Amino acid sequence: INRASEWDIFGLEKFLDNPVDELSRNLMFVDTEKVIRKYLAVQGIDLSVMSRAIIQDVTLADVYELHRGNEVCLSIIENMPNELVTDVKEVIEQKIQEFFDNIPREKLFLPTLAARRAELPQIYSQAIPAIARQLAGNCSGCLDQLKLDRRDLLSGKTKNELVEWWLTEIEKQTNELLLSFAYKFDTLPDNYIQEPPSDMKLVSANLNALSEAKESTQLQTLIGSLKELIYPHIDGFLTNAKAVLSAQLGFDLRSFDVAAVTQLFKEKEEELRQNDESLVEWIEDSIEDIRYLDEMRKLEDPEYAASNSNPHIVPVSGLVYGVFARLENEHKTANELWAHLAQSGDSDVTPVVQTKQIREALRAKNFKLVETLLDRVDSTNDKYFDVNEKDPKTGSTIL
Repeated sequence: INRASEWDIFGLEKFLDNPVDELSRNLMFVDTEKVIRKYLAVQGIDLSVMSRAIIQDVTLADVYELHRGNEVCLSIIENMPNELVTDVKEVIEQKIQEFFDNIPREKLFLPTLAARRAELPQIYSQAIPAIARQLAGNCSGCLDQLKLDRRDLLSGKTKNELVEWWLTEIEKQTNELLLSFAYKFDTLPDNYIQEPPSDMKLVSANLNALSEAKESTQLQTLIGSLKELIYPHIDGFLTNAKAVLSAQLGFDLRSFDVAAVTQLFKEKEEELRQNDESLVEWIEDSIEDIRYLDEMRKLEDPEYAASNSNPHIVPVSGLVYGVFARLENEHKTANELWAHLAQSGDSDVTPVVQTKQIREALRAKNFKLVETLLDRVDSTNDKYFDVNEKDPKTGSTIL
């Protein structure tokens, strides 16, 4: 009967909003964790890495700290250090005293109050291993993910995906800007060299739209937002690449320097090549990637770019302008090939190439266009191109 009565009291308590329950949760998951974090800091653990591990916001540069954090937390679980237990007990007793000193008695569930109060000081025995296990799990989960990240980095998958992503993002957002200037993306046929556009007026309209958009403040805003979007991802890639390079070569990541790493690699190259040829290739590629990406960001500065131009390295802003250049070139080429249709009103989709067009292309030294025009000469037509034909203006032969 006494046991049944006791069960009824504690069973009834579960249906009540008992402030002691909240105190118990805070002692276990808030106050104890704070003490454990202080203990970890004393052991030399980087608490910022431990915090980022909770949301898996870590890089390969954090591997060492994650390993150390995991090891210390596991040691706490296996054998709780006396100094940690003492500190947790003191905090728990202090919080319990503050709680009961300040809460009105009528808010408490009196039938179980004595029993609950007697249990609270013993929470430390469950709280310390529970929090340590949670922190160790965070570290372990991040380390597992970073193993996959390292594999993808070494295989080249990470770099390829990053480059494909930023090129796609630049193309997509630049196209959206052009649409706002009434640019028509279906104006040119896929094979516009062999097939004329259906409406030459739209070709001219697109060229005007490209010119207006290129000079607009909206374009500068777009370039700024793309740089803010893309460069943090590049920085993340660089952080991981530098971390793996440093680990492979035994270099201190904190003082990473491309020139110093390159020199160290040259010294160890023969030894590394004997062990793993593919790793040597990755190191060589990674050093070049780091140089490229570091220079890519520097070239965003107009003053730096003015004295350090490199046609092989294109920054984000240059890639945006590259989209404009490609579209302009396509439309200008179409205009050169098919402008005579707009002038004559001819809608024939297979017009004969005229000598005049080839002559003008030669004068402009546009040999690619000359080759294209010659490929399109209609052999059934009686008007052939003759390189010995005299220019009516100068009286001299074309070539």
